[in-house]
This record gives sequence, C-alpha cells and structure tokens, in this order.
Amino acid sequence: MKSFEELMSLSPSSPYAAYTYYCDNLGDHIQTLALLQHFRPQTLLKRDRLTPHPDLALVSNGWLTSGRFAQPSEFRGVKHVGIHLAPHVRTPEMLETLKPCGIIGCRDTITQKFLSESGIPTHLTRCATLTFPTYHGKREGVYSVDLQPEIHEKVASLYPEAVCLSHDLKPFAPEEVTDEDIVEQYRKAYGLLMRYRTAELVITTRVHATLPCIAFGTPVIYVGVLNEEDDRVSIFDGIGVKIATKEVQEDAAQALAKPPVVNSDPFRNGYLAFLENCLQELKS
Repeated sequence: MKSFEELMSLSPSSPYAAYTYYCDNLGDHIQTLALLQHFRPQTLLKRDRLTPHPDLALVSNGWLTSGRFAQPSEFRGVKHVGIHLAPHVRTPEMLETLKPCGIIGCRDTITQKFLSESGIPTHLTRCATLTFPTYHGKREGVYSVDLQPEIHEKVASLYPEAVCLSHDLKPFAPEEVTDEDIVEQYRKAYGLLMRYRTAELVITTRVHATLPCIAFGTPVIYVGVLNEEDDRVSIFDGIGVKIATKEVQEDAAQALAKPPVVNSDPFRNGYLAFLENCLQELKS
C-alpha cells in the first residue's frame, strides 16, 4: 500500500487530470485515493464545479450526479473508467455527452444496462476501490462503520471489542471549503483505509468501506440499503460479498458471523487492464 504522500503527489508534467470532491462523506475521497495508486495526474478537478482544461486528458471515475459534466470538447480527451450514473442524469443529453468518449467503464450493472440499451459501448469495470493491494499480515480489530444504533448493539453483543467508525464529515457550504480542508479529508479517508486493511472484521452500511475490504482481503459484511432502494448497490452484483441487511434483523448471530474472504483478483485485474488501455489512448 502506497503512503498518503505518494498517493497525493501530483506531477506537473502529467497529461492527466482526475476528480476531487468536497462532499459530506469520505466515500468519494476513498475512490480517488484508489485511482491515484495507478497514475499521477497534473491536477485534481472539483467534480461538481468542473472547469475546462483543453491541455489535459480527464480520467473520470465515480458517481456522476450533479454539476457540469465533462464535455469532450473541453479536454484533450475524456475517458470514463468506472462511473455510476444517478437516475436523474440518465438522459438523452448525457448519452450525447458520452458518445464521443469510446467504451464507457461502468461501476455497476444498472449503469451498464442503461448505456448498453442506449447503444453506448460499455465495459463493467466496477470500482477503483477493488484495486487496493491484498494485505497478508496479522489482523486485529472489529469495526462497526456507520451502523444504525440498534444494529451496532447487535454487533457489540457478539463482538464486545467492536469500534465505531464513520465516513461522515461536518456539513459545510461548497464556497467555504479550502484546499487545506480537502487535503485533511483525504488524510481522514486514508486513516480509515489503514484500519480496514488490517481489520479482523468490518460490518458496514457503506459501499466504499465494503469494496476496499474486499480488495484488502478483509472479512466484511454489508448491512446497508439494497438495490431496490438505491441502485448504486448493483455494484455488488456478482462479487460475492456477504449482504445481511434483512437477515441481521432476524438472526443477528448468523447474519454477523465472519464470512469467508472474497477473491478480489479478477476484479482488480479487470479494472487495471481497462484503465491501462484508457491511459494509453489518452496519451496518444
């Protein structure tokens, strides 16, 4: 696992740009740290207040939901390497924006289905957070991440040593955030990743706690919203993660029993192969 300083180190000579965020939870920061393992951009652009950079190629990764979407004419090139389209942006206008970008790397099966049925070429890349390196050392610590109080009580009854963690950030207006604030948010996200990396077990409602745990080889149980409530969760389709959202209410001991580790190699290798092709195309 690269150090925080390595991941956040930009390159003035790089031809690439990537997204950064100023949201109220650390999931997007975790996604960006995952992507920054694999190339060094020249700059990080605020996704929801995107500014054109005709001299740079944009590597787009994450949940596209608001703000100005990247127009290919405003960059040297745009490649989407793992995106989810929020329901309200699954529009003809978005399809026209994506058409010049080649094959679209989709984070989840719902986004892939929408684009494929609309004639846009796609590849199911899933998420950059599945590319963190597997950890093979000693494990300790059980973490309860953004659970409802009644669910945490069930966790604590089975794992008295469980520690509560959260991805939530203090709310703020976008115009109030500074570059120093954003760096501090990334530092907090990295600190969470270091805990997930060596944990004995993580139980969470967060997609971007679940996926890094899969990559790290950490046993993880997801107890958050399901597909029918939020189709971002379709990213779990076919991965094999233990989902116990309903079961935890009925039989907590069984639902919260430590699951087997998911083999992350196919997902990591698939994402990285697609990303490498995109980087080469943008560089040429």
